[in-house]
Amino acid sequence: MNRILILLLLVAGCSTQPKMTQIYYVPAFTIVVADGSNFAPALGWCDQSNRIVYVKYDGDMPRLETLGHEVWHLPELGGKWHK
Repeated sequence: MNRILILLLLVAGCSTQPKMTQIYYVPAFTIVVADGSNFAPALGWCDQSNRIVYVKYDGDMPRLETLGHEVWHLPELGGKWHK
């Protein structure tokens, strides 16, 4: 009996579908990644009119937290968030 209960609990978790609340369609934009001397004092910024996101390097890759933040500044995702 316990085996059946455990099996039902394991299967029940797999049968639920994640609910998607929003889908964003964003046309192409450019990401420019450069060293910190080009960005003082900001970590990155978004040029909405030219569709360019600028981000500092974090080691050998873009600073992903800043990249994610700046992507939210694109017009399709709400535009300017700083007021």
